[in-house]
Amino acid sequence: MRNLTIKLFCLFFLLGVVGIAQSSNKVKIEKSYSASDLCLRGKVTKVEFVRENNHSIVFNAKLDLEFINNSDKPIILLKREFWLGAKTIARSSEEANTNKYLYSSGGWEAVSDAPELAELSQQLNQPSPPSDLTQTLLPGESMSYQTNATLYIEKKGSFDKTSQSWDVIKQTSPVWLQVTFEIWSKNIGRRIEPKFGKTLQKRWKQFGELQLNNITSEPMSLTFADFK
Repeated sequence: MRNLTIKLFCLFFLLGVVGIAQSSNKVKIEKSYSASDLCLRGKVTKVEFVRENNHSIVFNAKLDLEFINNSDKPIILLKREFWLGAKTIARSSEEANTNKYLYSSGGWEAVSDAPELAELSQQLNQPSPPSDLTQTLLPGESMSYQTNATLYIEKKGSFDKTSQSWDVIKQTSPVWLQVTFEIWSKNIGRRIEPKFGKTLQKRWKQFGELQLNNITSEPMSLTFADFK
């Protein structure tokens, strides 16, 4: 009886491990799928000094970006300002692509029940994508997008070692900047149902793929040569 109990325990343990591995693979596939379908590239058009104190120096980088549909099906995007959640700086485009950063900063949208979000959720809750609230990119089409990225650089580097000192960053310049946007707000539809975005994605499938995943830009050259 004891041997049977041990064998059953081992069997359930192995099934659990396999289940976890399969779940992890699904997450990786989803991220790769998103990156290959919708591409974000662009350039830094201007870098402006904002302010400086004993601890930090702040710059504003003006970005001219382009969302490109690399897939063989339409992609649906919301017509709204995307939340800029993360900014990173690397020594080279190769190091940027392997997540080796000189600078890393992030701040994501907080949970909110703002009335305008509730109204937007109701307006999106339609059988097809509302043309006044969404934009559909056909295969090969692109959409231009301009925004600013504020870079708060600590002069001695961050305490958690995720960012190097200002001296290291400026001496490495030119460097490579990447930005990550939240394409679909987690606050949209949260009062209607927990997975409102997934529901719309399934409902609108005949019209295209509603983009829900975050997207990170290709590395963009950035120089601090004028501020040394």
